[in-house]
Amino acid sequence: MKKILILQNTILHYRKPFYNKLAEQYDVTVLHSGKVSVNKEDIYKEIITPVKSISKFKFQKGVLKEVRSEKYDFIIAMMDIFWIFSIISSFIHPKKSGFAWWGIIAGKSEKGNKIRGLFLRNKPTIFYNEDGLQKLAKLGYQSDNYTFCTNTFHIENRIECFKEEEKDSFLFVGSLDKRKNIEILIRAFHQAIPNIPEKIKLKIIGDGEDYKLASDLIKELNLKTRVSLEGRITETSKLEKYYKKAILAVSFGQAGLGVLQSLGYGVAFLTYKNAISGGEISNIKHQQTGILCEDSMEDLSKYFIHYSNDITSALKMGENAYNYYTENCTLEHMIKKFSEVIDKKY
Repeated sequence: MKKILILQNTILHYRKPFYNKLAEQYDVTVLHSGKVSVNKEDIYKEIITPVKSISKFKFQKGVLKEVRSEKYDFIIAMMDIFWIFSIISSFIHPKKSGFAWWGIIAGKSEKGNKIRGLFLRNKPTIFYNEDGLQKLAKLGYQSDNYTFCTNTFHIENRIECFKEEEKDSFLFVGSLDKRKNIEILIRAFHQAIPNIPEKIKLKIIGDGEDYKLASDLIKELNLKTRVSLEGRITETSKLEKYYKKAILAVSFGQAGLGVLQSLGYGVAFLTYKNAISGGEISNIKHQQTGILCEDSMEDLSKYFIHYSNDITSALKMGENAYNYYTENCTLEHMIKKFSEVIDKKY
């Protein structure tokens, strides 16, 4: 069984199914600087190491020693030019150890993309999405060793929410931080209320720095019967009940992994077309798997009104979203792509 080392900053909860699934085929060790993640049910291993910051630059202790140890057949590192020892590892890893980059890779800055392109060289690289791959290609950085694999959110027991007939809400799921523009979300829904059925509500799942702002705004606009703060919910069995009732999932300011979670449940996703995203927004095909609205409260409100009164169209998009996730975004799809890179002879 091949030994795989994955260099990461931290292990987030949504990554664990991926590491465990990969560990069914390989001996997987994840080196990171977060909290302990492995429990008795997990089959991947972890090495937790301290990290030192100097300005924007990060230095993870022990990375170079582990990379040079010759214990691993393949090394996968996140592509972030500020994590210095990961960058150095791409130059000094043993010849017997394969090496691949993995990450968003391409950002909004052309200058930044050019710098990243220089570090990619001809190394195998797994982009989060095809858009990133194309951005680098336009700048002249392309290789047969570059590929993409949709960064996904694994859903253990998927349900076809587009088949549910009782739809009564728009659903926000995520942290309530400044980037999400919760105030715009609530005000847009408030603006739509005179033109939507009384049963339609806005349900907000999550907590964070803007929770109080949201609570105060709901009181100010007298929306207690139409907008609810449900708190933080992570249990799948509880979340799926909300997705079953959702006309659309919505997050105006940011389109992250909530996009994949929504599509996986068969609920189309509504967001601002230039929302902050790690590339997940590329899975939203306008009026097919979701809606990409303009940067205005009025446009967001317009879509609340439209789909409150045309739920059939929302359900059709939800079906498209479910099928898209099935064809492109499952954990099995992700594992297959990584296995191809790991087992390819370079």
